[in-house]
This record gives sequence, C-alpha cells and structure tokens, in this order.
Amino acid sequence: MYESTARNATTMTTIHVVLISAPGRIRTCGLPLRRRALYPLSYGRSTPAYLRDCHGTYTNICSVWAASYSRPMQTATRGNAAEAAVLSALVGRGYSVLVPFGGGHPYDLVVQAFDGFVRIQCKAGWSRRGCIISNPYSTDHGNGPAPYHGRADVFGVHFPPTDGVYLVPVDAVGRNEGRLRLEPARNNQRRRTTPARDFELDRWNPESLARLVATG
Repeated sequence: MYESTARNATTMTTIHVVLISAPGRIRTCGLPLRRRALYPLSYGRSTPAYLRDCHGTYTNICSVWAASYSRPMQTATRGNAAEAAVLSALVGRGYSVLVPFGGGHPYDLVVQAFDGFVRIQCKAGWSRRGCIISNPYSTDHGNGPAPYHGRADVFGVHFPPTDGVYLVPVDAVGRNEGRLRLEPARNNQRRRTTPARDFELDRWNPESLARLVATG
C-alpha cells in the first residue's frame, strides 16, 4: 500500500491517493497523478500513452503495468512452440516420447532409448551471425541463471526459420550461450566451433541416444 500526494492542475487542491500495487512493487513513482491520470476513462481517447497497455486499451493506474508482462508472455509462447515442434519431430520419427506431469521440471520431454531414458530440455533458437543461438540455462525460478548440467541430457533446439530440430548434448554447449554454426566463420575457423549439421535430429537414433545417456 502506497500513499501519494498530487496536485490538480486547475484547482491546485491536494489529493491524497491510496494505491494498492503488486507485492513489493510501487507502480506510480514519478507519475503525475492529475485528474486525467486518476480518471482515465472519463477523458476519452486522449488518455496519456503511459496509461495504455501494449494493445492500446486503457489500464487502471492502480493496476500492474500490462506491458511488464509482455516479454515473459512472449518468451513462454516461444518456449511452447519449441516444445511442440520438438515433440512433433520426435513422434514423427517413431520415438516413444513421455511428457512429465506438472511444471517446474528441468526437462520438457523424455525419450525412451532401449532400456534408458533421455531427458530433453526444449529451446527456441534464433539466428545471429551465421549461428543458431539458444539459452542453455533456466531463469524462471527467481534464483538467477541455473545450468542444466546434471538435470537434463540434451537440448532439443527448434529453429523456426527452417523448422529444423537439433538434439544437442548439454555438455556440448557453453554455460552462457548455446551456439550452433550454420555458416562457415569469416576467418574459416573450424576449431572450437559446433556445426549445426552434426546435431540434426536425423543424425540421431535410439542406439546413439542410449549410448549418450550411458556415457553421461
């Protein structure tokens, strides 16, 4: 709960407003709480831009900013799309795929490979400088970046521009950035690079996945 004092632009009278914000957040610091801000719906379409959410609809000044949820929602949408693409690609190639119940697991899918099980963490990849880039860590637990080493076996990386799916062992990428090279480096460097073609889904089979888990 937060108490703020504002002055009306016309009457110069003092208005005491008690605002209820999200826990631990004060959303009204620095905003001029004039009559137009306090009663946005009474002033029609001339409501200031900072009172509208990302879709142009009005947002109550006492509520949490709608735009603050835009990026997490986009990230969740990309993650769901990547998981669906990897699942579809695996099932289409005859793999037996298990989906863990509930949330909070460090892996999204489990593939049966003979007598073993391969834990797959799905990631959406994007293009940068001839490479497929992905995040090799989790950030959704409020404790900062957490690597997947020991918690998952491979990354299932979906690359939307080509609809390609890659299975990349967790130990094959760095802790800060996943990078699969699509194009040769400008200086023709080959050492310490990770060619994307080596991790295409069709390069794998149940035997190689089982061997990966057994040696990991």
